[in-house]
Amino acid sequence: MRVIQLTDLHLTDPTGFDAARKHAEFIADGLRAVGERFSDAACCVITGDLTDRGEEAAYHLLQDQLKALPFPVLTLLGNHDARAAYLRVFGGGDENGFVQSVFHGDAVRLIALDTHLPESDAGTLCNARLDWLRARLTEAGDTPVFVFMHHPPCDIDDPLLDPIQLDNSRELHQVVRDFPSVRHIFFGHIHRDLFLRQQQLSLSSLDCPRQDADGPGFPVAVIDLVDGDLRLKKVLV
Repeated sequence: MRVIQLTDLHLTDPTGFDAARKHAEFIADGLRAVGERFSDAACCVITGDLTDRGEEAAYHLLQDQLKALPFPVLTLLGNHDARAAYLRVFGGGDENGFVQSVFHGDAVRLIALDTHLPESDAGTLCNARLDWLRARLTEAGDTPVFVFMHHPPCDIDDPLLDPIQLDNSRELHQVVRDFPSVRHIFFGHIHRDLFLRQQQLSLSSLDCPRQDADGPGFPVAVIDLVDGDLRLKKVLV
């Protein structure tokens, strides 16, 4: 099964600002290219910071762009997002109003977590969200599980970014240790590619789309899951 990860789109309301309009066009072109190149994907997961300021207009814009993709998309919240505005546009939410979901794939499950903490650049998983995760992992049984979230649940040895990681990573790892079915955690937030292993669990992040002087780059993590094993590569579209 093939899964696509994107992250940190940072869309803003494109009306009235030329830079915002150009960025929206760049994201739209990137999403269109992803849909064309990876039309065989089972789903796509966007790991947070869908918008830059949590504007409803930006969520509406993203919703319109995602409708054209040939596969379902799981959207997660990051620190730049706004949960209430997101829910007004996209709807959904679990029983506690958090933006969390499960995708049932071919002999695997994808679990998307909401690490958004209002008025903070750091993230958290409160007791309600951890209980929800524990319940979903129990339901999965021995089925391999791959977890997606915005904030890194670990140190990355960066003095600027480590203080704004998930603020209760230890509690998350305590849950995960009870479920060996969890094979990997994907995250965003740090605007760089990273792969590491911590306590027998592998984790990875993906760079964000950017328009640099050297040319635009729209990074995509192509995740192939076969018999519970992971094959991961990054491409630019």
